[in-house]
Amino acid sequence: MAAHRIVLPLLVLGILGCWSLTGETSWEIHLMAKSSSSSGFYILNDYQDTFAEDSGSTSAFPATAVSNIMLKTLGILRDGARWAGVQMGSLFSRPHATALFVVDGVSSGAIASLSEKKFTVDQSGLTGSTSLDMQTMFSGDNVATHMSKIFDGRCQTRSISADQQAALAGSAEGSFSGGDQFTDTVKMIRGDSSVLVPYGLETKGLDVGTDEDVALLAELFMIHQTMEQLKELKNYANDGAPDIYIFTISTIRALELKYGVGSEKVLVATKLVQSTIQKVTKDLVGLYDGKILVQALVLEWNFPEGPSSESLAEAHDLLKPHLASPSFEDFKSDLPQVNLKPDAIESPYLCFNLKKALGPSFKVKCPETNYWTESRYVRDADNNVDDGYVSSQVFSPQISICVGGWRVYIGGWL
Repeated sequence: MAAHRIVLPLLVLGILGCWSLTGETSWEIHLMAKSSSSSGFYILNDYQDTFAEDSGSTSAFPATAVSNIMLKTLGILRDGARWAGVQMGSLFSRPHATALFVVDGVSSGAIASLSEKKFTVDQSGLTGSTSLDMQTMFSGDNVATHMSKIFDGRCQTRSISADQQAALAGSAEGSFSGGDQFTDTVKMIRGDSSVLVPYGLETKGLDVGTDEDVALLAELFMIHQTMEQLKELKNYANDGAPDIYIFTISTIRALELKYGVGSEKVLVATKLVQSTIQKVTKDLVGLYDGKILVQALVLEWNFPEGPSSESLAEAHDLLKPHLASPSFEDFKSDLPQVNLKPDAIESPYLCFNLKKALGPSFKVKCPETNYWTESRYVRDADNNVDDGYVSSQVFSPQISICVGGWRVYIGGWL
């Protein structure tokens, strides 16, 4: 029997350092968050009263059903979209586009109200991880891929985020993914921060030399740049194929972890986020002559206290052989990032060794590794089948370690 090769996809969990700006392999440490009652689903431009007038009279917006609810506004009804707050509207007068801003990872009350029409949010099923939650909200045949298939790829689709996995979660085949351009955008801003001025993103206390600060500026800059590209395109706003825009802002959490909730830098960041949403909404409404639905989903979280010094020291001891710098002070100052040696995750035994070292007190998740593995088939009883091999290949190992209330994600796309 000939050998068979099976390629297995890997679902990458957590925010996997996809906006790492250093030369090393960098991942992040995140506080385990609980959903906040301050989270909100806002209607920024309601085409023909698609959404309920009295947001207090309907149930909470189900965050895990985002994709199906967006499809419902475009006239496609699927299971999981039966939220009473949205109607399918007139069959003969559909919106020409739908847009969603996702602002994720902020602390309770950090974002001021974006619209009078606001719904509470049911965050059941979400974890607080931008990458994982976006994949949950847009799992399977998401709104962009679904509409693109129906209209034979004629839909304009944009899914923009500094978190590459979040950008991919809301994208369709052939769509623009902002995560692919993120590093280049950071380099450009660091080389000449004046490019931020036309969009009202002047640093205003943020430092383009600091990873967390420039990450936020780059993410917002990418959104504004996308709008400029859309304005230059012609004939798509009224071509009969609905257009899908998903802008995921994922970089505020790192600022809060670095500078503290309520710090001046976080205040500046949230104001820049709000002004970006307002400006881009206005541009989109003008682009489609009002025939567009624009929404914003703000996922706010309550962060617990940080880990104890003892927990950090224990985590450092376990990771020290794989860190770019063995210094404990460097390890703490780099947070929320963990900077590993460039070849740290190439060892197929890293996951196994760390799991063994951590012991039963810690939770460790180890998917397939990034090297080729081979195992023999079980020979048929009649011995008429030749020996064969099954090979599997995935992108990289990933380890999820709970340490004193923090979760460490190691792994990603190589």
